[in-house]
Amino acid sequence: MSRLELKFDPNTIEHLGVKMYSTLPPALAELISNAYDADASEVVVEFLEQNGTPKAITVYDDGIGMTAKDIQEKFLVIGRNRRKHEGDEPSPRFGRLPTGKKGLGKLALFGLAKQIVVDTKKDGLRNRFTLNWNDLLASSDTYNPEMDLTDSETKNKAGTVIQLSELKRKSPFDLEAIADTISRIFIVDSEFTIVLKGPNDKTIKIADDRRYKKIETQFSWSEKDLIDPESEYHGKVQLSLITSVTPIPPSSGLRGIALFSRGKLVNMPEYFSDSTSSHFYQYLTGWIKADFIDLLDEDVISTNRQSLNWDHPEMTKFRAYLSDLVAQVGQYWRRKRENKKDKELEQATGIDKEQWFGSLPGDIKQSVEMIVRKLGGSEEVSETNGTYLSLNV
Repeated sequence: MSRLELKFDPNTIEHLGVKMYSTLPPALAELISNAYDADASEVVVEFLEQNGTPKAITVYDDGIGMTAKDIQEKFLVIGRNRRKHEGDEPSPRFGRLPTGKKGLGKLALFGLAKQIVVDTKKDGLRNRFTLNWNDLLASSDTYNPEMDLTDSETKNKAGTVIQLSELKRKSPFDLEAIADTISRIFIVDSEFTIVLKGPNDKTIKIADDRRYKKIETQFSWSEKDLIDPESEYHGKVQLSLITSVTPIPPSSGLRGIALFSRGKLVNMPEYFSDSTSSHFYQYLTGWIKADFIDLLDEDVISTNRQSLNWDHPEMTKFRAYLSDLVAQVGQYWRRKRENKKDKELEQATGIDKEQWFGSLPGDIKQSVEMIVRKLGGSEEVSETNGTYLSLNV
């Protein structure tokens, strides 16, 4: 086979690769997505440091791998729409529909490192090649990666190893923070394991419950609770919405509802409404999975997967539906909180509030009832204070 060849405009690589994937988690998410789309059962990301300085990141997966032809005709083609060329079909091993579409995720490599070695095995053939950032930029419009092995016979199982060195990152790796961020980008498939390995032999297996592990859940709802069987979104949307006991810190990045399609984030957490002054929104978090977004004729997912094109007619309609759904959850939340406070009041005093109202003289009953109900239903009064104030009316 002739030499490998990648054609490009260096400015394109710099803007789409370096600038879009300049932080670690989004870039790693693209490499993890590649492993998922390659039908891997596991991807392991290993971080190497020397005296607290990042030296290398190595990504291992047991997916289908690549032949030399795959590398040239698929991997090295920037902007290749795999769904258009190969069809939007389930994978042979796990029946997965691809998450990748734009053909830009590979540029994440250059957002992290200047030296990249890809070692991949498929159908008993092994290929290994090197991508160098400085050499690429020095090229005019065609870059020839260095090929070390070309369809060399091997008895090893299929899979791919990508090693990134000469890292642009200078600060030490925070494995817990990386795991937290990755958990917010994916709804973890039960047949796909994501493992992070860091310095001092620390290992983290990212599970789906990690995303909200710091949230003390008070109330929760699923699609069975909220989506009417007659709705056009019944059977098309899955969800898990949570309200916390105390307000969620804005710095957590968890306030609001995140949207996913095919298990990957497509819209950052928000409330789908222009009016968010209610205290209710400080307590709300969760996710909605809407795979139909990937089936629309027009690609409505932004390149960085942070937002959607809400001007698309189908998405405008969906946003209006989500706005109504969140408002409905707000009503349920207020009702549940008031009922909870009533039960706590009865447990603390032995007094049934409704019976107590009935025992009051007529001339004060209405005023007392109005005050107590106002306190009990107020979004601004905490659980503890609401009970205390009710006890002392």
